[in-house]
Amino acid sequence: GVEHSRRPDAAMKFRPARTFCGCTSLLVGVEAICLITLLTDIFLIAICSSAQPIRIIGLLIPSQVQILAAGWAFVGIPATIVAGVGILYRIETSLRIFFFYLVISLVFGLTIPFWFFFTGSACKAWVDKDIQRMGSAFVCGFTDTFIFAFTFVFGLIHCYLVYIVWSASEEISLSPYPELMRYADALGGVRGPQPPDYVPVSLNRAMPRPGQPGQSERSNVYGYAGYTAAAPAQA
Repeated sequence: GVEHSRRPDAAMKFRPARTFCGCTSLLVGVEAICLITLLTDIFLIAICSSAQPIRIIGLLIPSQVQILAAGWAFVGIPATIVAGVGILYRIETSLRIFFFYLVISLVFGLTIPFWFFFTGSACKAWVDKDIQRMGSAFVCGFTDTFIFAFTFVFGLIHCYLVYIVWSASEEISLSPYPELMRYADALGGVRGPQPPDYVPVSLNRAMPRPGQPGQSERSNVYGYAGYTAAAPAQA
């Protein structure tokens, strides 16, 4: 109805992609994204420790952050599996759920680097104290620039993955059955036979006679009462 007619107009403002990385289909792209997301979620759950903090690339991750990341990864595992199956059977709802999961994951993923960037704790964790004495402003500024550049590149890649999942869901919503649509377009070009403009009617055509008593209603309706030929026209 009205909602279906408005969807193409909204899609024109932000056009969905037709391929993944310009070389493969959206099906392959979404399946690859689901695989990467599933492996990431399993890794976050595997390294989680509620008893002690862990150190990753010189950064000390407290237990509270580990539990939060592992909990969110646990939520993402069923959403990822459902999305991987949904893209095969063209189920729009499963891809929409996976899309929102990736969006929220992007927000979480950008929060931690920006927290290190604004607090300056990354410089203390990565740069040796002896080097900081040589000029903390220059050294920490270089470290913050590196964190900002890494976050920017990571954010762009994540946004592109979110865009691919959104494009796949939009494609399914606009064409849930592409094979049937292809046949419908083919049948739409077939033209049926045209009826003749003039149909000759013989004067000696059969005329229905009135129904006789005792005949059923069906025989009267469908003409089973019998037909009699009309008398030939007098010259």
